Amino acid sequence: MSNTDSHESTHKSTTGDKEKAPSKYTRLEEADLLEMLHEGNGECILVKPDTELEYEHLKELCEQQDATITQMQDTNFILVRQFKTGHYIDMRVAFAGNVDAGKSSLVGVLCNGKLDDGRGSARATVFVHRHEAQTGRTSSVAHHIIGFDAAANIVNYPDTFHGGLNDSNLMHSKKHQDTTGGSGKKIVKSLVQQQNWKEIVEKSAKIASLEDLPGHEAYLRTTVSSMVGHSTQCSSVCVVVGANMGVLRMTKEHISLALVLKIPMFFVVTKIDICPPNILKETLTTINKILKLPGVRKIPFIVKNREDVVKCVLNMKTGRVVPIILMSSVTGENVDLVRMLFNLLPVKRNNEALMHEPTEYVIDATYFVSGIGTVVSGIMHQGRVRVGDTLKLGPDGNGVFRDVTVKGIHCKRVAVEEAVAGEQATFALKKERRSNIRKGQVMVAKELAKCCWEFEASVHVLYHSTTIKVGYQPVVHCMCTRQAAKIVSMDAEELRTRDKATVKFRFMFRPVYMKEGEVLILREGVCKAVGSVSKVYLEES
Repeated sequence: MSNTDSHESTHKSTTGDKEKAPSKYTRLEEADLLEMLHEGNGECILVKPDTELEYEHLKELCEQQDATITQMQDTNFILVRQFKTGHYIDMRVAFAGNVDAGKSSLVGVLCNGKLDDGRGSARATVFVHRHEAQTGRTSSVAHHIIGFDAAANIVNYPDTFHGGLNDSNLMHSKKHQDTTGGSGKKIVKSLVQQQNWKEIVEKSAKIASLEDLPGHEAYLRTTVSSMVGHSTQCSSVCVVVGANMGVLRMTKEHISLALVLKIPMFFVVTKIDICPPNILKETLTTINKILKLPGVRKIPFIVKNREDVVKCVLNMKTGRVVPIILMSSVTGENVDLVRMLFNLLPVKRNNEALMHEPTEYVIDATYFVSGIGTVVSGIMHQGRVRVGDTLKLGPDGNGVFRDVTVKGIHCKRVAVEEAVAGEQATFALKKERRSNIRKGQVMVAKELAKCCWEFEASVHVLYHSTTIKVGYQPVVHCMCTRQAAKIVSMDAEELRTRDKATVKFRFMFRPVYMKEGEVLILREGVCKAVGSVSKVYLEES
């Protein structure tokens, strides 16, 4: 696979910036830097200053904004990142891919800083349920975090890797060198005590929230629900492909989901240490063909060094460039490049404007905690919630919203007084039974407490073996809703593969909270169709 096309596209932006840099930094004012930091949600990547005078001027401006400058080794760029107590850049990445591709092992290596032993030691640290550890397969959505401080160092463990931005002296020291004789590319296998979530959050200027999704076909609905429900806040999808297995059917299913939801993605090809060169070449060729399909039209870019990582990050927001990193969780080859990519990945959107909108919180899980009571987990889509606030919870089976009081809030397992738009938070509810709350319900401000039985959507059929007519009942995934709906009417007699139409649906079992413009997935086993909600027939609570 050639990187010629991608180099042309990425060089345009970087070369132009490089030429303007010398005159830019001497005239750079505090307002200009503040604007760049605001666009990047608290961080920005700049071309390295050419003179000491320019660097000192930039350093002085950064100090006024509580920002730190980090030199990125082997590149012509610097990272500027703010750190404010109680505030951090929140970035969410979903790990998708076929079963046994190495998703959980990769998450374990990134979060714990310890290599896999080839027999599942890394993935054992991230499994949630006992049966997952016994079978070696993820069946639920597991949440983990990696914290980065203002200087781009990893907070989870003593960072000898400098967040992947620079080489480590410790990696080359004989005392800590890998017993297999590797150096430089290998990760230290001896590990010091890992920090808990509270310590990570307190010290971090940026946190990457990792969602380890199930890859087995039996758990596809769990993966679809998570990706659809979190699509508005998900910054990127990490598609993990086993080099020795190739791109299988479930991997293609996950890639199509990311494309439909318009989430930027990148590929990590694992297990290159046990893959024959000819098989690895076939895998890369398949990925290349998928990304260049007429409906996809992406530019594959094989990342080989730190300079490539920065160029990819600068072009990822457009969605055109798709980085591909070849690595091994056992030997540690190119893990530093994966870590650096996570360190620099941009946040999908700025939620500052949404904080002033009416509150909307979508529930994606419920729990009962001894001594606390009922606890719900979900994402703040807009608005803000403080401890003691009363919101409308619903709709129930009759479409009714009832008052509920929030008595406690946790974000990233840390008790806080307030949750704002864009955050994943858990709420402890006062005098509520867990059995009365279900996944897909919402907690909203009074003016938003409306639901619907029927809605219209613009639908595009991806694949169906026969025809779709009035009366067809697919499972609808929209936000965190997952329910069968019946086609009541449509503006075509029948729908086949690749057909488009405006379709009116009616939910089969209970009313749902829904908004116009939301993306929906129609599924019957595998994904059959995609679309967006064009009209909602609201009912007052």
